[in-house]
Order: sequence, then C-alpha cells, then structure tokens
Amino acid sequence: MKNSFRRSFATFLLTVSVSIFASSCNTPVPKRGSANYDEAVTRFFVGLAAVQVGNDPRAATELEAATKLASGEPAVWNNLGVLQLRQKDFEKAEVSLEKARELSPDNATVYFNLAILSDQTNESESLQRYLTKTTELSPNDLRSYYLLAEEFEKQKADKKALQAFEKILKRAPKNLAARLEAARLQAKLGEKENFNKTVGIIEEFSEAWPENAAEQFRKAKEAVPARAATEMSFLRNVLLKTPEYQRAQAKIKPSDTIIGDLIFRPVILESPDFRPAAPDKEISFEADAIESARSAKVIYLNSKDTPVVAVSGKEKTQIGDVELDFSAARPNQIAVFDFDYDFQNDIALAGESGFTLLKQNDGAFEDVTKDSGISLSGEMTGVWAFDFDNEGDLDLLVSSTDGNAVLRNNGNGTFETLKTFDALGEIVDFEYADLDEDGDGDALFLVESGSLVFFKNERGGLFEKQDGTGFSKLEASAMTVADTNGDGRLDLNIYESNGALSRFDFESGAKTGTKAIKKLGESVLRNCGNSCLLRSADFDNNGANDLVVSTGKESELFLGIQGGKFEKAANTIGAYVNDFADLNGDGKLDFLGIDKEGRATRLINRSTNTNGWQIVRPVAAKTEGDRRVNTFGIGGELETRSGLAVQKQLIRRPRVHFGLGNAKQSDVIRVIWQNGSVQAEFDIEANQVVAAEQRLKGSCPHLFTWNGEKFVHVKDSPPWSPALGLKISAQETFGIIQTEEWFRIPGEALRPKDGRYELRITGEYWETFYIDHYMLMAVDHPEGTEVFTNEKFSIPPPPLKVFTTTATKSFKSAKDHNDRDVLETISSLDEEYLDGIKRGKYQGVAEDHYVELELPDEAPRDKKLWVVADGWVHPTDASINVQRGQDVSGPPKSLSIEILDDNGNWITARENLGFPAGKMKTLLFDLDGLFGKNTEIRKLRIRTELEVFWDKLAWAVNEAGDENKTIEMELESASLRYRGFSVIEKADDSSPEVPDYSRILTTNQRWRDMVGYFTRYGDIKPLLLKTDDRYVISNAGDELVLSFKALPPPAEGFVRDFILVGDGWIKDGDLNSDFSKTVLPLPTQASNDYSRRPTTLEEDPVYQKNRKDWLKFHTRYVSPDGFRNALRVTDK
Repeated sequence: MKNSFRRSFATFLLTVSVSIFASSCNTPVPKRGSANYDEAVTRFFVGLAAVQVGNDPRAATELEAATKLASGEPAVWNNLGVLQLRQKDFEKAEVSLEKARELSPDNATVYFNLAILSDQTNESESLQRYLTKTTELSPNDLRSYYLLAEEFEKQKADKKALQAFEKILKRAPKNLAARLEAARLQAKLGEKENFNKTVGIIEEFSEAWPENAAEQFRKAKEAVPARAATEMSFLRNVLLKTPEYQRAQAKIKPSDTIIGDLIFRPVILESPDFRPAAPDKEISFEADAIESARSAKVIYLNSKDTPVVAVSGKEKTQIGDVELDFSAARPNQIAVFDFDYDFQNDIALAGESGFTLLKQNDGAFEDVTKDSGISLSGEMTGVWAFDFDNEGDLDLLVSSTDGNAVLRNNGNGTFETLKTFDALGEIVDFEYADLDEDGDGDALFLVESGSLVFFKNERGGLFEKQDGTGFSKLEASAMTVADTNGDGRLDLNIYESNGALSRFDFESGAKTGTKAIKKLGESVLRNCGNSCLLRSADFDNNGANDLVVSTGKESELFLGIQGGKFEKAANTIGAYVNDFADLNGDGKLDFLGIDKEGRATRLINRSTNTNGWQIVRPVAAKTEGDRRVNTFGIGGELETRSGLAVQKQLIRRPRVHFGLGNAKQSDVIRVIWQNGSVQAEFDIEANQVVAAEQRLKGSCPHLFTWNGEKFVHVKDSPPWSPALGLKISAQETFGIIQTEEWFRIPGEALRPKDGRYELRITGEYWETFYIDHYMLMAVDHPEGTEVFTNEKFSIPPPPLKVFTTTATKSFKSAKDHNDRDVLETISSLDEEYLDGIKRGKYQGVAEDHYVELELPDEAPRDKKLWVVADGWVHPTDASINVQRGQDVSGPPKSLSIEILDDNGNWITARENLGFPAGKMKTLLFDLDGLFGKNTEIRKLRIRTELEVFWDKLAWAVNEAGDENKTIEMELESASLRYRGFSVIEKADDSSPEVPDYSRILTTNQRWRDMVGYFTRYGDIKPLLLKTDDRYVISNAGDELVLSFKALPPPAEGFVRDFILVGDGWIKDGDLNSDFSKTVLPLPTQASNDYSRRPTTLEEDPVYQKNRKDWLKFHTRYVSPDGFRNALRVTDK
C-alpha cells in the first residue's frame, strides 16, 4: 500500500512537472552564449561538487536552481534524484529520476539509480527489472550483475545468483572478488566439479597473498562440500583488507554508503572545456635588482599583508626594514612560522653562526633564543617548520654539521631538543606531507649523498623509515612535493643528478615500485650537485602546476599542460630562483632569486594571458580556547575544483595560490586541516583572496528518542567514557576504568510508537563504537519525586544506580566568579547556559571559575541534600592534552565544592568530582556533612578550570526510593543501518553542538574513517543482549535502531522516567590517540589496557574468541577512500 501510494504520488508530481516544463520554456537547455547558459553551468557544477564534498543542503539549492535554468538536462534531474535518494526522500527521488529517464530514455546511469531506489524501498520486482535494463544498456557495468546476484540469493535463487556472477566473469575473468563469490555459490549448490575448476583458477592469484589468506585458502580447498562455502566466506573476509581484493570488489560491488551514481557532465547542455589553458610559453619576468646577496627568501609576516623580502648578504640579513646580524647561504636556512599562536609569523635562523629564534612583534623582532631553552652547536645547514607530533603547534627540524635535531614546541615559548632524525647526515631539503594519504604528514628527506629517504608517520612522534621505495635508488639533486598531474594527489617530483626531471606517483608506487616513476623532461642546466632547487606552482595561471629548476646562476621553467605533461618555457630565467610569491598583488606569482651578478632580484611575472587565479588564506578558528591547528594551517591541504578540473596544494605558507585557467570561479575549495577536520567553501569567483577559517570538530555518540511526535535529541549516549587510547598528557595514556554507563531519559522524551519505545543512536563524528550491550529500564516513581543517575566522568566512577529526590528547588541566591547575579540564568532547564568564562589557551580548559550558591532557609538541615546540576562540558581531545602536557604539568582542575570555614575563608570540601559526561547531562553533588546544624548561612561554590557550562543548578532532598518500581526491558529488535550525518547547530559559544535528526547534512564519507572490519548492516540484536565481548562495531554515519516493547502506563500517582544502560567503548580518530588509524586492536572486558600494538585481525584475542562473528556480522570492510577521493572525478 505504501509503495503504491508513493508511485501514485510520484506519477502526480511527474505529471505536474512535465506540464510546467512543457508550458514554461521552448528551449529547456540554454545555448552557449545565452543569458542563462553560464548560470546553468555554474549551478550544475557547484551542485555536483556540493554533493561530493558532503553539503547536501547547498547541493539541493544549486541543483534545484539548475532544473529551472536547464529543465531539459537529464544530468541535472539525475543528480537531484540521487541527492534526494541519499536524503531518503524517496517520493521526490522517483519524480526526479523519472524525469531524467524521460529526457534520456537510454541512459544506463538513470536506470541504475532507479534500481537503487527500488532496492531502498524493498521493491524486488522493479529492482530486477531496472537492473536487467541497465545490463542491456551498459553490459560492462559489472555492478548491476552483482546487485542482481545479491537479490537472487536473497530470494533463495542461488542458481540465478551464480549465473549473474558468471556473466561478470565472462567480462572480467581476472576479477578475484567475482571468482570467490562464484566458488562460494558453487560449493553451496554442491557443484563439486565446477567448484574445483574455480578453485584452480583462484590458486593463480594466491602466490602473493599474505600467510593468513593462504592458510584459509588451504582450508577452503580441503573442506568437505558442506563446509566449503563457509570457508570461502572466511577467505573473502580475510582478503577484504588486501588492496588487490579491494580493487576487484570496487569494480563489481556498489558502495554500501555512497548511494546512487552521479552524472559528471551534462548530457545535452554544452559542457565547457575544463582542461588546463594553453601554457604561456613566452612567459617573461622583469628583473628588479635589489642588492648583492647570498640568498633571498619571501617572508610572510602574517596572512593578510603582502609578503616582504628577506635579503641575506655576507654578514647581515635585511627583512623589510629590519636588519639582522645573520647571513644565510641558502634560503632554507631561514624558517618562517608562528610558534606562539599570536597570528604573527616568527623566524628561526640556522646558519654558519649558529641558531637564533626571533619573535615578531608587529614587524619588529626580538631575540628569544635564550628564553626558548634551545642550545645547539655546530654549523647549521638548514631549518624547516612542521608539526612533528600532530598536536597543533609548529615545531622545527634543524640540520647541522653536528647532526640533526627536532625542536619540539612546548607551547610556552620553550622547545625540547629531540634526536629523531639524527642518523640521516646533513639534510639538503625536507618535505612534510601526507604522501600515503592516511591522514598524517610523512617525512621526506634529500640528504647530502643525493639519496631520498622516506619516513612514514606512525603518530605520537614516531616515524618508521621505509626501505625499498620506488625512488630510493635514484640520485637526486633536488625535489619537491606537488600535484603535477592534476589528479588531486600529491606527487614526489625529482630533479635527478643526470638532469632528468621525474615524477613518482605514490598511489601507483605502492603497487608498481619503480614503474611509478615517470620522466617529465630534461633540463639543459646541469652539474649543480645538491645546490639545486626544485619548486612547483602555477606560474602562468593556466590551471596546471609548473616546475622551476634552479641550478648555478640560472633557472629553467617547465610549464604544466593537460595530462601531467610539461613543455619548456621559451626562455631560461637569468637568476637562481630562491623563492616565489605574488609580490605585487596582481594574482601572478613572481620569482625571487640571485642573478648572475650576485644580486638579490625580484623577477616580476609579466605574462600577458588573462587566466584566472585564486589565493586562499587558511586561518585557525580563534586565538583563545582552541589551538587544535596551527594558526595558518601549515601542513594541511587545499583542494579546489572548477567544473571537473581538480587541483591540490600543500599548505606551506599563509597564502596558497591556485591558477584557474579559463575558469571564472572555483566551484568548491576544500580545506583538509592537519588535525583531520574538513570544510568546504563554494562558488568563489576568480581573481580574489579568500579566507578559509577553521571550524569545529568533536566526538561522541548521540541519543534520539520518539517523543510522541518526532525523534528528538536527548543527550550524548553511552558509550561516552574516555576514548580508547586517549592521551591525557604528553606521555600518559588513559586506561579504561568502567565501560558500563547509566544515562537518564526524561519520561516526556520517550513515548510509545506503534507499541514500542524507539531509540536511535547515531555516530556523527570521527569515531568508531564498540557496543557490547544496551538495556532500557523504566523507573516508575511517586508524583512529586524525581529520579536521576549521576551522569559524570570521575575517578572513581559514580555508582551505577538510580537516585531519588524530592522535586528540585531554586537556590536563594547565585553569583559567579565575576560577582554577577546569575540566579535567573541557572534556575530553569531552558538551554540558556551560564557563561562569563574566559577561555584558556586550549580547547576545553578555561580560567578558574565558580558559581556561588546559597541554600534557602526552607532547605532542611536534618536531611541529606543534593545539588542537582544540569550542564555540559566542552572537552579537550588527545592532541590538545599532548600539547598542553608539554606546556604545563598536571591536568586542569575538575569540579570541586568549596564552603566557608569558621573564619569566613573559602576552603575545599570536596575535590576531584569529575565533569559532565558530555552534553545535556545531570550531575549530583552530595552536600551531606558539609554544613553543621547551626550554620546560619549555607553557601557553597562549585569550582573548576574546565569549560563546563551550567543550564540549571538546583537543590533537592534525598528520598529512599522505596516506592519506586523498576522494570528492566530487553531489546525487542536492534538493527544497524547507514544514515549519514545530521545538520549540527549551536546557538552560541556557551551552547553545545546539537544534531537535528530531521535534517541530513550528507551521506558521504565525511571523515577519514578508521580502517578495518565493521558490523554489516541489518539485525544486530544477538550482539547486544549481554556483556560478553560480542559487540557491534559501528562507524561514523551509522545508526543503531533500538526497539523495546512498550509498557502499560504507570499506576495512578506515579510518573515514569527511563534509564538507558550501555556498555562499550569509543575510539576517535584523533592523531594522538593510540592506534587511531585502525579498528584494531579490539577492546575486551577482560582488560582495561589498550597498549597492545595491533598486528592482524587473526591474532587478536577477541577475534580468536568469537571468530564466527567475522563471518556473520563483521563483514563490512571500511577504508577512507571516499574521503580521500571526494573531489576526484571518477568519470572522465
């Protein structure tokens, strides 16, 4: 009935839309040059980009506008339909997709999306019909056969399922994923002879398999027929984590979470050419000599002003108007970085005379070397800024004749010297970039011998040298990291000692080694040893990065063109280029170098083309109460896309330049901050400077309940206790004390829906949950009483019990640490939070602050009293804790209670009381024994240094709760499904971020998810019934759907509240949390220790204990490919 209604409704809307279409416009697709053409193209491509980067509301606005401007373009309707499909607005999705089908009746992508719609609405007949049509229109789209096989097997038609896989293998005989599925089905059907033949073919793939896969394959081959299908399933799960199998599966199996296929180019509307513009081979540079010098460097004093030039002579260095007693033989002997978070760049000098640290004060510089605690000996050969330990501030790498040192920034003006890369020898050049795309910066060195040495970042200040890389045997004179083939990935570009210019592609290099090295050109400039420089940027603004090679007294410019190829500029540059920047504000990059006469020289770009450009200024969120990312985002990445042309730049300086070629705008600019958070800016016109200010990220599960009308956000859900592997200081990792938590659900927030209590728990942030148990308790208590749990984190943890009190009442008076009367603010639960707190240097830590409360005379003196405190905490995270631990000793003070002594002085009566366990939490403070019976004025202060914000503070009298009736409710049903990410809003700085269940922001992969096996979607009830290490492993974007059978109404004179009991763990992706790249190691109730380094799944004790769960439940393998590839165009 429901689907029939949906089809009828869709048909009605389609009829209306067709009528409007027929009557509104005779030319539904505008022609190039017409009034609507440019706008229609812009709206199409901005909408496409918004879908891909995960801003569905913006995408809807753009695509709906495009349907009005180009109503006859099927790609617009298809993409709008896919967006509506992902938003689960199935009726509108059907209208849009049917419109696309009407306009393009033989478009396989549209039929595929209609099939996906049928799958989402459980319409098997139409699903099979649309998939069959898709295979007719696009026989080589293997995913349609896979979905048919999957549907046939659901319908117990195993033979048809096998036939579908055989059709895949006819077209892709070497597809390992399809071979395994065929073998499994052959074993299931008892086709022993065919099974043996398929196994023989699979054996050809197995030579390079890891040992555990080879062992499992042996078991599958030797299994009796009845067992062989199961063993093949185990083999599939073992191989899921191998790149070979992942690539094979990606070709035949649609994503579980990226629903539907977008069309990247208009079908009818004429599409612009998004290739880079022609290179400006006649590009010229006008020399403006400054003075004799050894080297020169561009200095960004901040992100707003035009950079100044540093010129270094034999004894002095001139930076703007400031003269320094220092001489730099090479530009990399000067490093520019903001070490003290004042949004002004400071300078580190490392030369023959030693090391100097200069702090900037509005253009002037103060020598703070002595105060910094830095003491280095020897002749310095280079210095570079980077975030060594991924905790938010910038550190230094220094190379000298006495060895190399990392100067770790302690965040308080001092540095600690570490010998991490000491064994490398003299460093000629250094790059710090996420070359393996796992979310952290890797270290790449060019050393004096000409070798390139690569260290993979293992986080926590640990780097692992990688031997046998595809470039390790090259002899290099210079190198730089840049995207020089326009694929949106960072490449290693090398100037070899023989004059060859080469590029190493890290993605293909992982598979092919030296075959990933591509020769780009050859320079006529030779014999520079390791005094060469290689740098990359878009100097002619044509939309492709160029390369400039500097050797001796000249430089040669290689101009990027389509396909990652290069053409030499017509003329060499008569100077040794040291650096580049837009020195005159015209949007073209100029050179700074040393000319043939030994003079520092500005080389002003006089290119005559009219190509567009953009400069982006990444800026951290704020100066106080944050410090999650360094001030100018150094070490992060910027991606931009105009139409289908994507570019990536590493953030090395406060201003990042992009050439746009003929494009009139960037459809989207995506910022990947170094701490892993991401944001996007849309529809930015060319030829302007754009500020990209960092926004927030967080971590916690969210609980929603049905309140009789809709699902509403209640509070953070269990598991909430500190994340697995959470660093609480620079050295210490927190051990899990308690995994079970009790959180109260107010009765008015949970009402029966169709005879059940419905709860939803979502993962909105960069996190993985391991959920072992959920139970719901109903507590019926007499009217006039209230029940609570103590929803705080503390050591020791609060007791897991229900507390009963009288109705809460207001205090007589309340004032804060600023001596303000705040009684009205804290007297009601209205989400108006008490603030007035000065933020500290770090997120989550504030000034010492308190609320002073006075009990009224009516509060009994002979009974136990409670303070009932409703509020939330803005928490720190692992990286902040590491950074703060380098700055100060000891954790910030948690909640405490102070009272007046006999002399009228405030003293601590209760300390280490913890803090709220997230958002919208109730804490109970026991006042028993604090006041004598004769104490006339009963005042107390609740004090902390944490960012705790109170909504309501009240008092109540303890009740025994003897009349309470507690009913434990077991799960009636539980399922896991993919939902996506809610729109999240916060009212102001003192209010928490609250997700809106009714609005989905995106269904894309929003975070760089941890790698590993997660629970497949569907029934998960058996995993949640008891605490036993058989748990649900859920990912960001997943939703748990929990149902409990509703109870009869409470007895007369009673009211009902609920308690959600949860047991499990949370792990976030913070770069300083232990093992935050992977789902492993698996936590266990048997130990609170999380220090065991992960190896393989098969060696994990929890896996060994519950191996069958990885066959039945944990079969979904997740990697962050969707996050990494968000802007990369898969349909060229």
